[in-house]
Amino acid sequence: MAHPEAGSSSPHALGNGADVAYYPNGEINFVGQGKKNPAKYCIIPKSYPVENFAHTFLEEQWQLERPKALFSVTGGAPDFKMLSKLEQVFSRGLVQAAHTATAWIVTGGTSTGVNQFVGDAVRRLDSDVTCIGVATYLKINHHEILNGGSVDYSPKKPNDNNGASLNPDHTHFVLVESGVNDWWEELQFRSDLEEFVSNEWQVPLVLITVNGGPGTLQTVAEGARKGFPIIIVDGSGRACDAMASYLKNAPYGEHKPKEWEDFIESVKPEQRRQHIDWMEEIQSKKDLITIFNPNEYDTTNMDKAILQSILTHHAHSGLAQKLSFAVEWGRADLIMELLGKEDESDKVTAVYEALQQALILDKPDIYELLVSKGADNSCLCVRNLYDQGFRYNLDRLTPFVRSKRLPKELDDAVLEPRIASSSRDAFSQYRSLYVFYNAAYFSFSLLEFVAFQLPYTINSANFKCN
Repeated sequence: MAHPEAGSSSPHALGNGADVAYYPNGEINFVGQGKKNPAKYCIIPKSYPVENFAHTFLEEQWQLERPKALFSVTGGAPDFKMLSKLEQVFSRGLVQAAHTATAWIVTGGTSTGVNQFVGDAVRRLDSDVTCIGVATYLKINHHEILNGGSVDYSPKKPNDNNGASLNPDHTHFVLVESGVNDWWEELQFRSDLEEFVSNEWQVPLVLITVNGGPGTLQTVAEGARKGFPIIIVDGSGRACDAMASYLKNAPYGEHKPKEWEDFIESVKPEQRRQHIDWMEEIQSKKDLITIFNPNEYDTTNMDKAILQSILTHHAHSGLAQKLSFAVEWGRADLIMELLGKEDESDKVTAVYEALQQALILDKPDIYELLVSKGADNSCLCVRNLYDQGFRYNLDRLTPFVRSKRLPKELDDAVLEPRIASSSRDAFSQYRSLYVFYNAAYFSFSLLEFVAFQLPYTINSANFKCN
């Protein structure tokens, strides 16, 4: 059992012990705040290994299914207010993209700034998206009641420099304890956790920045250094506007954009050189960055920008991997763009695999799109479809096939061996053959037993009788 570190100023400043029973955790009931279900929470030390946390809390304690993407939202001053257009485009686009990609959203978890806007969007859209807040324990208003088990949370203190309340529209909270009552004590743990989930679980991570101060440049520079795609929301103010203007107008002579000059003037003189170095590093990784101005687009474009960033994360994976994402999302627009950009040499195999995936995932519209763009469905192999997952969807897809929602061309698909006929459904025929094959195999096994095992059994019985 782990024990508190000697001389620590907090009862929860622990060592690296992995015994979850020692770390306070439970549920938070947000009283009078319109929260339908309680949120899960835990308090862990700053030095707690992220791999232990991911296994012990995310998977075992909270029983979360691994996401297929991770959206890390950062930036925004505590008093940051979004304009109506910005709030609508950003919030709806973010939540819609999370739904489409089966992603987790990670924020700072408090009812301030961009964290609150994300929570509000999740609530307004009645979303079941997993939204995880990572915050500094000692900076949470009324943190003293969060000592394990189920607690009622109805904050009375205002949000100010001394602390902020938890946002009721997040589903989980990770409260990081260092024994120091300062803001941003959680940032290193959050960064390490996001990197672990992305690398070890093979989950694409997209860093989304809104507004932000001097520390935002460091966050963006570190993310770019690690190869993560980044979305900078232009028009949201401060750091994001400064970075966007710098990136859009580079290279420069002596004069920089006004937004950048104003921002760098707001930084302490002794820190300006470091911020310039971060900006130059961001500039060198410009291919990872998407500048999105919500005043120029609608929610669909924000959704699309985030999903395209996931494809950027897999820039070196080839067309097949990118098409696999787009087919799973059901995004015909992204499929069209991918088919228009990639080299012809990579298309045949990738489109063939996408065609099979569309059938397995029950996406007739995507199947029709691929066929209309020249995909050769005459090479479809039902045996391969079955081996690659069709058997798991057989009961669900049979009504789908019989309803004739699949294109007629499927009836003429060439099987392996060539067993299809235009008068019978290929899937039903293969299913029948599969059942026949299994019955024949079982019968052969039974005959084998009778032929070889039965005489031995009879002789053994006679021996015992004698």
